[in-house]
Amino acid sequence: MALSFDAYVLQLQQSRVISYVDVASLCIWAYDYMLTLSLEISVIWTAPWNVPKVLFLLTRYNPIIDSTAAMYYFFHPGISETTCRIMYGIITWMFVVGTGCAEIILMIRTWAVWERDRRLAIALPIFFVLIWCAICISATRYLSSLEFVPIPQPFPPSCFISKRSSIRFVEWVLVMGFEACILLLMSVKAYQTVRNGPISGLVRLVHVDGILYYIVLFGLAVANMVVLLTLPEEYGNLLAFLQPIMHSVLTGRMLLQLRGYERRNIHGDGVTEFLGVCTPIQFMRNNIATSDNAPEDL
Repeated sequence: MALSFDAYVLQLQQSRVISYVDVASLCIWAYDYMLTLSLEISVIWTAPWNVPKVLFLLTRYNPIIDSTAAMYYFFHPGISETTCRIMYGIITWMFVVGTGCAEIILMIRTWAVWERDRRLAIALPIFFVLIWCAICISATRYLSSLEFVPIPQPFPPSCFISKRSSIRFVEWVLVMGFEACILLLMSVKAYQTVRNGPISGLVRLVHVDGILYYIVLFGLAVANMVVLLTLPEEYGNLLAFLQPIMHSVLTGRMLLQLRGYERRNIHGDGVTEFLGVCTPIQFMRNNIATSDNAPEDL
């Protein structure tokens, strides 16, 4: 379906705005990566392979694949309609995989904070599978609905979408619902802990400061909903790339700080085991001292 000259100009402007937001999001990830790389080398790369390490690496490095496809999609000269569809598919599925891995980390952490409650051990995985199966179905239908149009001269080659489904809205509703559930569980546990005793440093780190992760991620899901409801549909992906970026940054820091605490010999409290501790977000170079007798498991 051919577009009018004015429609091409409008889509080009909208595409550039989204690409600028994507580049800014990638800069956030790159800045955080440079600050935490030394800690990652010392506590992750030498650790034995296990579930937390695999989840960490998938979440940590997913934005590299995602951003490569996004930059190619937005800026590569002479890109064809077929290539546009392939790159858009990669971007979409990297979002599903990266966000899913990050949510598994947050889910396990919530389970650990709830003292490994048997009910949550059953309910949370089932809830996650149901939500992510629905997200996969939504993503598949959304991708199949896309129609790309060729770009006439004198416009620079780019990917222009002439038709898309509104089912993308379902993905953000599902993500927001899952994160709202996790945030509620963390808030209830934090309230119970604070009510039953004085706020120690560990309690503050695990419950009070830890909830900030969930508030930020839930807020991003809400922001994506607001964008879809209030802006033209061409801006529907305005904050889509920022969401997996912040999942990567926040969950990555949570695991890195956990290993940093373990190397400072904070063990055996039932909460610091297996994703149980986070520290306040500090965007500065990590100088956490290490010890030779630190455990090798993540």
